[in-house]
Amino acid sequence: MTKRLKGLKFFVHTFGCQMNENDSERIVGLLRKEGAELSRTPELCDFVIINTCAVREKSEEKLYSLLGRLAALKKEKGLLIGVAGCVAQLHKSRLIEKKPAIDFVIGPDNYQDIPHILSESSPDKVVSTQWNRRWQGVSPGDISRESSVSAYVTIMEASVFPSSSGPSIKSTGSNGSVSSPPTRKILAAR
Repeated sequence: MTKRLKGLKFFVHTFGCQMNENDSERIVGLLRKEGAELSRTPELCDFVIINTCAVREKSEEKLYSLLGRLAALKKEKGLLIGVAGCVAQLHKSRLIEKKPAIDFVIGPDNYQDIPHILSESSPDKVVSTQWNRRWQGVSPGDISRESSVSAYVTIMEASVFPSSSGPSIKSTGSNGSVSSPPTRKILAAR
């Protein structure tokens, strides 16, 4: 198997809840599996992913502040910037409209697409926030744990999001009921 991201360095910053910490470990695992190397600082990276929480308002404020700092780094180095998680799911393409330095927005049910998005040479901005109707299990080997003695465990995915018919929750399990409409957009060139 060819490692699509071999030789690239990345940084993942997590804002929010323990569910986001678990998701960040999953994102790191997916990227390492594709050959990318984790860095401890965004200044040494080819791409940065910010994993977000929509439940805590302070984490959303911190996201916008960090995006401002990363925009300057993007101009200097040309790095790619992705926003993942619940804020990505909630705001979708409005995030890119508000902060044009963002290259991709990806919801919690689409993390497995990150390596593909990063390996494409397309200049288009990507918004991938569709819900999958079936449970997508994650192999323990695909998660890069910070600790060898403790771990966050997925019990449910995502948070409560407003929709046109009121709040909806993406539940998981054998039937994985879903009430959010599918969304995948390719936006104008970066």
